[in-house]
Amino acid sequence: MKDFFVLSILLRLFSNFYIQRIITMDKSFDYKELDIEGLDTLDSVAQANRFNKWMYKTIQPYTKGRILEIGSGIGNISQFFIEDKQNIVLSDIRENY
Repeated sequence: MKDFFVLSILLRLFSNFYIQRIITMDKSFDYKELDIEGLDTLDSVAQANRFNKWMYKTIQPYTKGRILEIGSGIGNISQFFIEDKQNIVLSDIRENY
């Protein structure tokens, strides 16, 4: 598994809130199959292309081999890995992302 590098992009502006609730086992966390607010946020961040490119360039030097992105959303950062022909597997908790 040395070629398999797990890349967790949890640097997204909105993810810290959700991750903190999951880590602390906050019972008020309400999973939504269809998260309209989250999708709206992802769509807004998608418009910030220079920001997304900066995030990609920040983490890209630390990636190698097969990459697993956990929480890929709609691919705001993933698109750059794909454009650079990186071997990446995308995953998210919601199917509509």
